Amino acid sequence: MSGNKKTTKKHSIRTSTRILLASLCLMILCSVVNWGIVTGWGNVRITRLSLVGDDGMRYSALMYVPKNATNETPAPGIMMYHGNSGNARNHESWAVEFSRRGFVVISIDNLGAGNGEYSSVIGYTATPRLFTDYMYSLPIVDTDNIIFSGHSMGANIVNRMALIYQPKACMNSDGGGGRMGADPFNVEEKYNGSYLVINGGADKLNQIDSYSALYNQAFANDGVKSADEPLVIDELYGSYEAGNAHMMRLVPNQIHEGAFVNNTHITYLLDFAQNCVAAPNYIDAQNTIWYWKDWAGLAGMILFVNFIIQMLLWVLDTFPFFAGVRQEMPRNIGM
Repeated sequence: MSGNKKTTKKHSIRTSTRILLASLCLMILCSVVNWGIVTGWGNVRITRLSLVGDDGMRYSALMYVPKNATNETPAPGIMMYHGNSGNARNHESWAVEFSRRGFVVISIDNLGAGNGEYSSVIGYTATPRLFTDYMYSLPIVDTDNIIFSGHSMGANIVNRMALIYQPKACMNSDGGGGRMGADPFNVEEKYNGSYLVINGGADKLNQIDSYSALYNQAFANDGVKSADEPLVIDELYGSYEAGNAHMMRLVPNQIHEGAFVNNTHITYLLDFAQNCVAAPNYIDAQNTIWYWKDWAGLAGMILFVNFIIQMLLWVLDTFPFFAGVRQEMPRNIGM
């Protein structure tokens, strides 16, 4: 009887060891897949930027640099500005898709967000301006082909930055109407590049009807349409060839926070950007992989919890010290 117990014990230890090792291997596999998608299997270098401003504040951002971006072959760049309660990682799905197409990406942590320090006396555009200036100073970036993009309050920052820097194109996602920081009806405020506005149909914070009049005037100010004619969704005003393409698009059933996980929204961004700027590694806008990162991350978290459980069971099976913790169920001998 004692020999049977020892054999059963050894079999139990071998089984729990195999399960533990299988859980570990699957968890590592998910981590590798996640890393591969985010970095384009090593073709994109991701670094944490930490800059100190003239005010002594430390500013933070994430930068994605594809291998094609060199001093000899400068690549187009795209700035990403997040909204309230966001941070640089909000834009990871966008950054993955743009960097795999050859764009240099800088996604900022605004004041008090992510790794960014907070100050109540510094303006909200201090961080965007610092890192936008930084992108324009990079020799690996083609400064004639820079795009600004933003979500929510970050889209309002896009509106303001557009008037200051006059980039090649701007993309506004679920943001307020008009031009932040000035009168939206001021006809002297003219942006000379291409401009995309995207709103979610289920976005209760930014109903498209509330802002259509302001964007209609903004498009008119930019000289691509008359202020008297109504703004039509999905109609292209100006042209990509002339460098003044303007368009408003609507994503049905998308909520405010859905801009980062809605494939239609991301496809609209990619399509517009690649029509405005020649991507070094052109990939059709419909060809996206960002969601595999999310699935791999979810699977990895589930496997991590399972690994912890299997580790505890393996410890209980392997070490005699814990033998008293696991007791066999008493035999039911009935009445």
